[in-house]
Amino acid sequence: MSSGQLLTAVVAAIIAAVASILNLVLSSISQYRADLRKARRETLAPQLVELSENAYGVIALTASYLESSDTAVRAKRREKAREAATALDSARRKSRLFLGEISEAVHALVILPRLAEHVLNAPERRGHLIPLATEVRKTLDRCLREAFVDGRFPTPSEESAVRGAAAALREFFSESKEWNEENAG
Repeated sequence: MSSGQLLTAVVAAIIAAVASILNLVLSSISQYRADLRKARRETLAPQLVELSENAYGVIALTASYLESSDTAVRAKRREKAREAATALDSARRKSRLFLGEISEAVHALVILPRLAEHVLNAPERRGHLIPLATEVRKTLDRCLREAFVDGRFPTPSEESAVRGAAAALREFFSESKEWNEENAG
């Protein structure tokens, strides 16, 4: 074997060793990330289910409250909507570290039963409340679903979408409050 062939064999062995080590490092990093995503999913799954179910419940019960014409029935439905809002607030508080910037957006759904009281006597405004709240919920669900699937926190653009939907709901509330004050009496 000549020295050129020996040198070629040594270089090939070094390249194979470096490739093997690099493959091991990349596989370890990939496995670590997969384990981290799995751990996040397992930790967050119950909280996300609780958030989603309670958000849906608050909206459905508030819609039922607004649609009721009987005073006694309306009072019962308002109380159920408030109970659902309390459950949503509890879920929000448990998940606030994961929710980060969108925790306040979830709070917009927590106060939905109170918002409904401001549009109760304004039929022309009442029809706008539930669609706005539903948009907050849908945007929130999309954001949380994507974060859950990827095993990560919500991205800034996802947070921005949820905050934007919540801002529209809060703005409607402010306008409704002003409308009530102008039309009182």
